[in-house]
Amino acid sequence: MASAPPGRRRAGRLAPAVREGLAVPDWEGKPRVQADEQRWWERLAALKAYLAAGNDWPRHKVTVTGEEHELGVWLHGQRIKQRRSQLDPYKTAALDATVPGWRVGRKRGRRPAAAAWPGRPTAAAELFRHGMGKFFSAGRCSIR
Repeated sequence: MASAPPGRRRAGRLAPAVREGLAVPDWEGKPRVQADEQRWWERLAALKAYLAAGNDWPRHKVTVTGEEHELGVWLHGQRIKQRRSQLDPYKTAALDATVPGWRVGRKRGRRPAAAAWPGRPTAAAELFRHGMGKFFSAGRCSIR
């Protein structure tokens, strides 16, 4: 085998300057797996706080922006992973314990009128308030 030309290194050996540069502690940075894991737990805590603030389940549709959209996309991804059996069991257990009902989420359709506008009177209450309750109570009117 021929020797390496002068000034070139041999395969498997690093030049002293390169070797010293790699000796810096933690030069490779934080591994991606650990960063992803930490982000997952941060999103779970953010989802818990979001729901505790009285908000409904976050939506993932394009029309929604901000924190609701970010949490909605994340939660939607967790549901997909869980259905495909790709979500780690400890993450499934953490979601079940922290935010029960996460698998179902928001019910389809519109919210009931009373829930959509808290404090807004129903149609029947409006009729009674305006003195038209006699028609409603007599069965002549079927507004619901």
